[in-house]
Amino acid sequence: MGNTYSRPQRKIRRGTPLQIPANIAAIDFGTTALSLSYSTKGDVDGMPKTLPFGPDKISRIPNAILLQRGDLEDNKINIVKVVLGDVARDKFFKLKVHERKDYIYFERIKMLLRREKGINREVHVTSFTGEPFYLLEVIAFILKYLSEELQEHLSRTVLPLKKNNFDWVITVPAIWDAQSKRMMREAAFLSGMLTEKEGLTALTPVATGVQKPEEVNPEKLSLALEPECAAIYSQAASKKEAEQYKNAATSKDEVEEVVAKLGKGYMIIDAGGGTVDITAQVEVKGGGVEVVTVPIGNALGGTQINEKFSSIFQASIYDKGFSSFYSQSDKAGAAIDKLVYTEFESQKISLGKGTHNEMVVGISKPIMTFYGEEKLEGGNFPIGFEFEDDNIRITEDAAEKNLFDESIKSLIEHMFEALKSPKMDHIETIYLVGGFGSSKLVEKHVKEALQRKSLKIQVIVPTSPTLAIATGAVMLRKNPAFIKARCADANYGIAITEKFDSKKHDPAYKIKGDSNDEYYCKDVFDVFLQKGELVSYGEEFVTQLCAPDGSEEVTLEIYSTEENGIKYVKAPDGKPKAKSVGKLIIEAPNPDKLSWKERQIDVMMNFSGSEIQARAMYRSTNKEVKTVIDYL
Repeated sequence: MGNTYSRPQRKIRRGTPLQIPANIAAIDFGTTALSLSYSTKGDVDGMPKTLPFGPDKISRIPNAILLQRGDLEDNKINIVKVVLGDVARDKFFKLKVHERKDYIYFERIKMLLRREKGINREVHVTSFTGEPFYLLEVIAFILKYLSEELQEHLSRTVLPLKKNNFDWVITVPAIWDAQSKRMMREAAFLSGMLTEKEGLTALTPVATGVQKPEEVNPEKLSLALEPECAAIYSQAASKKEAEQYKNAATSKDEVEEVVAKLGKGYMIIDAGGGTVDITAQVEVKGGGVEVVTVPIGNALGGTQINEKFSSIFQASIYDKGFSSFYSQSDKAGAAIDKLVYTEFESQKISLGKGTHNEMVVGISKPIMTFYGEEKLEGGNFPIGFEFEDDNIRITEDAAEKNLFDESIKSLIEHMFEALKSPKMDHIETIYLVGGFGSSKLVEKHVKEALQRKSLKIQVIVPTSPTLAIATGAVMLRKNPAFIKARCADANYGIAITEKFDSKKHDPAYKIKGDSNDEYYCKDVFDVFLQKGELVSYGEEFVTQLCAPDGSEEVTLEIYSTEENGIKYVKAPDGKPKAKSVGKLIIEAPNPDKLSWKERQIDVMMNFSGSEIQARAMYRSTNKEVKTVIDYL
């Protein structure tokens, strides 16, 4: 028989806290932009530094990568050069058609890592030239480039540091599932950023298969949830700003009241290019915070506004998907991308900052030549859109109504959904961060929505809101116990086989045991953790299992579901009722040839961090055994 389990028991483990490393670097891997913050031993100015990119020393670059092909070796494409950001985008769009065969270009690949999508190592992403490649390897090349840029930047300092001298943090949306998070972790291992080694140097053609990378120095890598990073930064930045004004204030009591109010309870609305993440935190006695809401959000970030503009443009010129343009022009892809993600994006940012009261989107020569001025002038554009002198002019009102409205309404709906959660009466501040979330348009509509509900909640856009996540990630790694507890984002558990009880079990799951008089119930969802349940830092859930006969390894799947009340992981016909998020693989040697009933294993699972962790104790030896969770 084998593989029977008991119900989990909860216990608190006060384990050894994470050691605080001397050097920390954090990557904000955004949908549209990338940034890197870091701190080194001896830093005394408090806030982490931001890595400057390129000759202009900019702090954020587009999430765009251009790889130059080398020779084909061992059925892999060697990569001889990699560039990121504006440099990559500009170079690719200026390539002649016959030159493009030597390059591979990607943009905004993070959008593939959505919660509702099935993610594994075989997932591929299509380049701008139409070739598919493994998403895992493309992410790894981006991480490799960023880590080497930091190493190069610091090589000119008094005490040069290498990439492996750092503990690394990669930020991820709170609404991501375990597989998407694991993809980032494995990409980091593959990139070589945690070692002295060079790391990935070639791309694997799709259909060849990509292997699970070796986990080298896993303790030097952690994942951090984006809104939690934004929270620790926003609190620190806002308190610092309030303190700076204290001496100059006409009423010091007023400033002290603001500082005190910041710390009671606050919501973070992190709206970037791809996702909107909303969480709320309340400070607890002794320092630190509890995350008191289940992460709420969606994929209606700022890029959805770009896609909305693209759809309106297609409809206005009667060319859905720009299909006729693509079919007759080799430069169509580059021209459309430049229109939607360069020209329109810059105007969207300007309107969001309040520096302009209209958008003026330039139309490139290839688009003008193909469609013609007459067709563009006679286009079926909405009211407030006007084509003039190779530009599309959009009034602020028209932009709000036709472009921003859906994303902003969705954000506000999620905000009020979060405000209905328990403990939300403690919330007195809302922080708006991210490229989209920190725009003046979002700020205006959030404030108006709160006023309509007569909610006296102050809305704050912290200084440098687009750098809040990377900077906050470094701060959070320095203080890993800052998050004292989190709300579970789903119901988590395993599938167990237990003795059949006709009073509680469905006969459809009844199976015969080792003897004729023993019957068991299969596929029972043994819930470790319920959605919305508060899990304390370091808290573990313990269950016991027996290893199967004839096996020296135990494998069990971890399941999750956002739906409450699920009793079985599968329907009687085998269709899934809960999602498998990973396999727990436990070594179970059996040198003494014990029966399965004697081979008991204690399994401890920790859901309190940004990733699920597990360990196991083999009772026959009273020692911990190797335990691996394979999410992909």
